[in-house]
Amino acid sequence: MTGAATRPFLVSAFLFAAASSAQTLEFEVAAIKPAPGCALGPNGGGKFGLLSPGRVEVECTTMLSLMGGAYAVDEHLERQWIQVAGGPGWLRTETYSVIAKSEDGKVPVAVMLGPMMRALIEERLALRTHAETREGPVYELTVAKGGLKAKASVPGACVPGGPNRSPQDLRPNSDTYKNCGIRNLRTRSGMVLEATGVTMRELAKSLSLDHETVDRTGVEGRFDFVLRYSSEGVPAPGAESAVEPWPGIFTAIVEQTGLKLNRARGPLHFLIIDSIQRPAEN
Repeated sequence: MTGAATRPFLVSAFLFAAASSAQTLEFEVAAIKPAPGCALGPNGGGKFGLLSPGRVEVECTTMLSLMGGAYAVDEHLERQWIQVAGGPGWLRTETYSVIAKSEDGKVPVAVMLGPMMRALIEERLALRTHAETREGPVYELTVAKGGLKAKASVPGACVPGGPNRSPQDLRPNSDTYKNCGIRNLRTRSGMVLEATGVTMRELAKSLSLDHETVDRTGVEGRFDFVLRYSSEGVPAPGAESAVEPWPGIFTAIVEQTGLKLNRARGPLHFLIIDSIQRPAEN
């Protein structure tokens, strides 16, 4: 069996909690078409076009990348680290475009990219899978020797994720924006992770590293902090040479939050492809 892993789409975890896990929504209209030779996004991931409530356009993606995002949420619509393994080679090489619309035009983007896209893939590609747990490399999030530096959130200052949260609160610039969660921003010096009312478990799930991160801090409660870092101490693409890069995430997280990332072994969750077909003509 050939193995290959996909990393979840970098969509903040709090977005996935915006809808009830009881929803069983399907796209009203959806088209998956071959797009040979199209340009993939950064790191070979999907390249998106229009993303708005009720409509998703993926300009260029492989089916493996699309599956990685669709299965990157659990049954509670919370982000999870999932690795897709097996299946034919075309999953990783052939490129496609996807346009999908919901009936009412109000479904959050993350719900469409997650459970709704999963249902579409399973139908159009006749996908059959099973789950496996294997031991492998992970990172453990712990408290550094100097102690936690993150500031405890003010009770009631933001609304934790859940099915009762209003979709209008998903607009960061609106007056009603009070959601707890994480935003990832790219700057000339690197990445900025803005955390508002975040638990240690939520932070661990949100970190985009080469392996899954597991919370081993033993710290309860919600915290606010800003983490500024760059990949291996290198500026973001396109940054001016005079811009000094921020430290890598392993250094930055200790200095700025009092947390630490340790290499360890732990359970890894795999989605094994048993059978799959190329998407049928729409």
